[in-house]
Amino acid sequence: MDQLNGLFKLYIGGAPLSVVDDKLVALLGEHDQRLAVIWRIQPAKLNGPDAFVISTENESSGWVNPKPGAREQIEIRPLIALDSLPPTFPTEEVFRLKPLYGEGPEGAFTVRSAADDGLVGRRLAEDKSLLPKAVFSDTDDRDAFVVAVPVGS
Repeated sequence: MDQLNGLFKLYIGGAPLSVVDDKLVALLGEHDQRLAVIWRIQPAKLNGPDAFVISTENESSGWVNPKPGAREQIEIRPLIALDSLPPTFPTEEVFRLKPLYGEGPEGAFTVRSAADDGLVGRRLAEDKSLLPKAVFSDTDDRDAFVVAVPVGS
């Protein structure tokens, strides 16, 4: 999974992922596309071979599963790295990424919280507005996947 190490724009259901009120959202509507966040995906090697931390480009904050075992919106907050080399992260901050290899678009993978194995995605039933849509751990959309598009080279 070396290809998932670096800077990316991330999409769920074709919508770019961003942050609103310190929560992870999918942006709908063309006027919101410029608000898409550039995400840094880094291996969390001591947490396992498929374990990654997803943070903002400047690493000031990242994805956190706030209540493992509950269907809660992913929060964006400062990450806590435990004192080790390479760093170890609490399981609430670690996500397991599994490429879809031929089962979806290029760069597609599933994301599961390491804290509770909850699949990350949007809800199946959403309002029809173009407002940002919440992204949850333990989504009810069993076909949820994320697409990573590399930024720069």
